This record gives sequence, structure tokens and C-alpha cells, in this order.
Amino acid sequence: MLSTLGGQMTGVAVAVQIYALTESSLAVGMIGLAVGVPQVTMPMGFDQPDNATRLQRLGVARWVLPSEFDGDQVASALGSLLDDSQTATNCRRWSERIRSRNAIEETCDLLEQLA
Repeated sequence: MLSTLGGQMTGVAVAVQIYALTESSLAVGMIGLAVGVPQVTMPMGFDQPDNATRLQRLGVARWVLPSEFDGDQVASALGSLLDDSQTATNCRRWSERIRSRNAIEETCDLLEQLA
């Protein structure tokens, strides 16, 4: 099942998990990383190819070029994520690492050090 989840993301409901399909907006990519969701990205330009590459290097995403973004390519990218047993481990690890930190408190502490 495909459904639009806002202007920048489409979710694909799979029996076991929801995977993010996005044109690799940094915010969407980071939300996916924080909640531990594997991602198929479609970088369109500007910083998006860099963001998509970084997510792929973390072992939580695959990316498809806009000119090749069709059902077969998305299915192939999603299949490679599902077939790679390390993907779920990577998603859990990064999600736990992000959620274990209090980013607001740490940011405030850094700002107070500057004052």
C-alpha cells in the first residue's frame, strides 16, 4: 500500500514494517534515522545526493536516481534493504544512539558555554 505522508514523503506499508520513500530531504532522512526506518531515497539536487549517500553509508538506505525512479527500481532498492540482514541492525543502532541523547539539553549547554 502506498500513501502520501506530506509533500516530501510517501510511505510503503509492508507486512513487517513501514519504509520511507523520500527525495532525501534532510529532515525526513533524519526522522527516518531517528525512528529506525530503512529508507529508499530519490535525491533531486542541491544537498540531497550528499544526504542520500550519507544515509546509504550508514547502512540504512538505498537511493534511486530521479530518471530511474519507477516501481521496478524502487522494488529492487527496497529488496536490497530487506535482503541485507545488517540493515535492521544498523537502523536499530542509529535509532538507539540518536534517541539516547538529549539534544535540546546538550544544545542549551553548548550555547551557555558561549555566553
